[in-house]
Amino acid sequence: TKKPAKTDRQKKAEAEMMRTLITEYNGVLTSEELKGMKEVFDTYDTQSTGIIKVSLLGKIF
Repeated sequence: TKKPAKTDRQKKAEAEMMRTLITEYNGVLTSEELKGMKEVFDTYDTQSTGIIKVSLLGKIF
């Protein structure tokens, strides 16, 4: 099951989100850990809701 390609807007929003995350958790998580989280998220994000909708970050941690 291939996921539909992300729109540019989604990609932009996600990049923005990652920057926010990296700023917030800088020194707490390494960028590798953050990338890993995003990959895991994307892998299980079968409905393509994107990391943004879930990013009341408490849900991830």
